[in-house]
Amino acid sequence: MECFETAAAEARHAQPPTRVFALVCQAQLLDALHERGQALERLEAAVVETETRRNAVPFLGWTRQGTPIRVLLGRLAKSDTSAWARELALAAEPLPDITTMFRSSTPTSEERKVAGDVVVLPALSPREREVLGELARGATYADIAATLFVSENTVKTHVSSLYGKLGVSRRRDALAVARSLHLV
Repeated sequence: MECFETAAAEARHAQPPTRVFALVCQAQLLDALHERGQALERLEAAVVETETRRNAVPFLGWTRQGTPIRVLLGRLAKSDTSAWARELALAAEPLPDITTMFRSSTPTSEERKVAGDVVVLPALSPREREVLGELARGATYADIAATLFVSENTVKTHVSSLYGKLGVSRRRDALAVARSLHLV
């Protein structure tokens, strides 16, 4: 929270809109901490600062903590008469936050440690990439088989091949290496 406050107070450059990003993230956190009035103030300040250029990028939901941005924008649109605030709320309503969309493909710090330093990027077949994507989604072997129109034994063969190419013996480790290498 302090980092976002500092960024909002000390931003010196117009692009990228650091101050606005910080205000939006701060609003998400404040709302989660039941400081709804302060949260809407920060969000309204961000809306005002982006209205002229109509820059919606800061409102994509860049933090994993706090209230989803679409919820906050919806509240603001009900209380704010700004057409820009209503437009942002309408655009954000059907979409998940960007961090939610990329969560399965972003390695955590622990996963980066597991992956270590890979010298050569493994060459995966298109089918292995599909299986890896389904594993990252959390699908079971039966789900993967149904999705890809193959047998469970075929899925097991692809998974075994993946494990060998990635140098691991468990799903968790395979996903850690794959995320660190940006394969998913």
